[in-house]
Amino acid sequence: MISRFFVALVYFFVIAPTEAAVMTFESGRLQVKLLELFTSQSCSSCPPADDWLSKVGRYHHGSFVSFVPIAFHVDYWNDLGWQDIFSSPEYSLRQRRLVKTWKRPSVYTPSVMLNGQELKGYSIPLPSNIKVGKLSVKINPDRKISVSFYPEDKAKHDYHVNIALLVMNARHKIESGENKGKTLVHDFAACDLKKKRLKRRSARLYVGTFLGIQCQRNRFRQLPKAFASWVEKSGSLVPVQATGGILKN
Repeated sequence: MISRFFVALVYFFVIAPTEAAVMTFESGRLQVKLLELFTSQSCSSCPPADDWLSKVGRYHHGSFVSFVPIAFHVDYWNDLGWQDIFSSPEYSLRQRRLVKTWKRPSVYTPSVMLNGQELKGYSIPLPSNIKVGKLSVKINPDRKISVSFYPEDKAKHDYHVNIALLVMNARHKIESGENKGKTLVHDFAACDLKKKRLKRRSARLYVGTFLGIQCQRNRFRQLPKAFASWVEKSGSLVPVQATGGILKN
């Protein structure tokens, strides 16, 4: 059977506005969890974790339904002889902040987190039965991204939304470092991450807009094929709701 991830061959980033339609991704009211892998091309123990996330994200029926997969490549192993092309100090900082809430002394890779909590044993997330509200993301042909969040919680909160563009089937031959000589394949690798405070329109509606978000094509040599989005209460890194999917025409 051909995976749905290979069907998306044309992306809104390269389609003229007259030829593309608005793409809408919605979570539903039940909580969709964020499945984060912190990894590195410079880490010899990371390729098996990368393969696990790839298989779970590509083939498990819960992918982008009950959980959203994303791989953050950290930069603190770049001094081991290889510069990870997907690494960012922003991703390393996110991991450090999350780990700090667990009161752990240090970060490590590979590290898997589910809604901000350490996930051991690479277990597949179970669907949630908790209603937290609907997250809706619309991507327009002109690259404008509109976000709406309808929380179940009627209490007044401030929310931030995150948008991450993801690269799929990225193949890189590692020429030095711990993985020297290997060709690594990465899926769901974050190539851009933006965060913005949502505006409160009413007790049950928060909205936000992003303009021109895109990966640096000359750096990654390919366009993003998927995206992930999640909302957090201001001051917290723990996802409240998430959505995402494969970008297509």
